[in-house]
Amino acid sequence: MNSDYECNKPFLMNFVALIHDKELTPTNREVFSKIYSLTRNDEHVCYASDRYLADDLHVSASTIQKSINKLKSLGYIKIKHQKSESGYGAPKRMIFIQDHKLIYNGNQ
Repeated sequence: MNSDYECNKPFLMNFVALIHDKELTPTNREVFSKIYSLTRNDEHVCYASDRYLADDLHVSASTIQKSINKLKSLGYIKIKHQKSESGYGAPKRMIFIQDHKLIYNGNQ
């Protein structure tokens, strides 16, 4: 595994809200879980590319894009793009976990 994407914490959290959200497919849940496992620091940010996620989860990049769009539209993640420090090259995508969505209120 590429050291840039090594998991920096154990994946122990139970995402009850995701399990109960009927708008999510099993693939959406798997993509979210992988993104969460790759988050870094207290900001809950993941820098993994679609290609990296696709290769790791054995799905296509378009499947990853669809899942990310679904997770974003439902408020589970937020996407920002950061310019490279040199100003050259493509901006780096940052995927932020929206912790408030992980709280299950039983009314979803």
